[in-house]
Amino acid sequence: MNKLNIDSLNFYFSKSTDVNDICVKLKSFQKKSHQLYKAHKHREAKQIALAYLELTDSLITKNNDDNCLLENRILFLNRLCELEKNHENYDKAYHYLIQIEKTINDKPVKDKINFQHQLQNSLNKAVIKNHLNMPQKAIEIAKETFKENISSIYYDKNSIESLSLEADITKTLADSYILLGKELNNASYLDSAFYFYHKSYDAAKIYDSSAKSAAFKHNIAMTDVLMARKDYKGAINSINNYKNTANSFDYKHHEYMNKAICYHALKNSDSAMYFAKKLIHNKKDKCRRSNLITLYNILSKEYFNLNEIDSAYKYSKLEITSFEKARKNKEKTFQLLYNNDFAEAKKLNSQIIKQENVNDKNKLIYIFSIIIILLLTYLYLVSKKKETNQIILDLKNNNVVEKTEKVAYNINEDFEAEILTAINLMEQQDAYLQADFSINKIAEKLETNSTYISFVFNKHKQETFKQYFTKKKISYIIDKLNTDTTYRKYSIQALAEEIGYGSSSAFTRAFKKQMNVTPSAYIKSLSK
Repeated sequence: MNKLNIDSLNFYFSKSTDVNDICVKLKSFQKKSHQLYKAHKHREAKQIALAYLELTDSLITKNNDDNCLLENRILFLNRLCELEKNHENYDKAYHYLIQIEKTINDKPVKDKINFQHQLQNSLNKAVIKNHLNMPQKAIEIAKETFKENISSIYYDKNSIESLSLEADITKTLADSYILLGKELNNASYLDSAFYFYHKSYDAAKIYDSSAKSAAFKHNIAMTDVLMARKDYKGAINSINNYKNTANSFDYKHHEYMNKAICYHALKNSDSAMYFAKKLIHNKKDKCRRSNLITLYNILSKEYFNLNEIDSAYKYSKLEITSFEKARKNKEKTFQLLYNNDFAEAKKLNSQIIKQENVNDKNKLIYIFSIIIILLLTYLYLVSKKKETNQIILDLKNNNVVEKTEKVAYNINEDFEAEILTAINLMEQQDAYLQADFSINKIAEKLETNSTYISFVFNKHKQETFKQYFTKKKISYIIDKLNTDTTYRKYSIQALAEEIGYGSSSAFTRAFKKQMNVTPSAYIKSLSK
């Protein structure tokens, strides 16, 4: 049921934990941990694996030659290794692989299952070598694992186990050749990656356990090859095919990440920034730190090229902070993973600060020029004071009043409901925080005019479209300032852009009108 139906799995899990056989219980909790892992509930999966690994170890101490207990120990250690690997804690993951290797050697029964554990453990080492940017070493391990597999007495080219292992080995080889191709700028390595990805797909699509995901994973792999070849337009076409191969798998994370990279390379700033922000702000599907670093780097460069220095500095600072966290958490592995990129990030950060200083000087010159213009304007107005006062007096005496008529529209009730639904949906999705959000956007979506939208909105909200969503924007940023101290460190320009304002002055006016205090004063009051 682990591969067929979650409800049935949970039912049989509850049944199997009531039996007296300790091996059955341990296997059941191993399946439960696997189910939670597949559902991205990593914390719960880790808690179960650690708890029952500890129980298994205590039982092994009393009976250290029990093959069943040793088998379950390997499975729990494998789960913990996968969890640490997914969270980029490669030192810990490798530590679990060493424990698995020792347990395999301790097993009294040297059977087919034991041999498969040995091969899978070796392959996992190769995968981690790739993560540590050591592709040459990964290739050596993967090729040796392949030789051991096909030369063993247990090898059966048509068995699920052999096909599964072949798919994993060839994918690892392909990943390694991608890294080598990028590192050495060698197209032949990318051709090898292309070849091994196809070999992996050919093996994976034969056995049922991965049939649903094989096409999707192959699609992602082909995207990686195209991106490595710098064929970013071809990669975009491949990414657009994700939804056709994903089946029930969530493909959005891969789509946003790869599109952000491709559009950045294609110098399409708007699209690159859009997809990068979509992924960063996705609370349900959090990014790995390495992916966050890439996204922060894209945004800092894009804003720097646009000369929006406040935002460039914000994301550059986030990138460097993420590097520092990686340095702290990864210790030895940090040097292998990030040193070159970290140096580049610091260089960009220095350029941003330098440009910010230049911009500050330009602002002073600009402000001084404005003061001179205002002074000249003031002198001109003084000279015309009498004439201006007379005009104002004449206007008052004539009591000129401009009247506007309210127009009532006879709008179909169904269409009115459709307008309200569209407005409510955009409000629920926080669309009003986007810079291009406007009443015209809703009108275009519904293929009508903004006058009808405005009439329906005023009728149901008792205030104008602009008034309502301005309040929503300010309320949103106030909530962020109150609950997340990070926002208090942002510049006023960065806060303005967070809720869709193009300039800090427009944001400040709207904020003060609603709160009777400037954003700067409000932030200071929170810091007391």
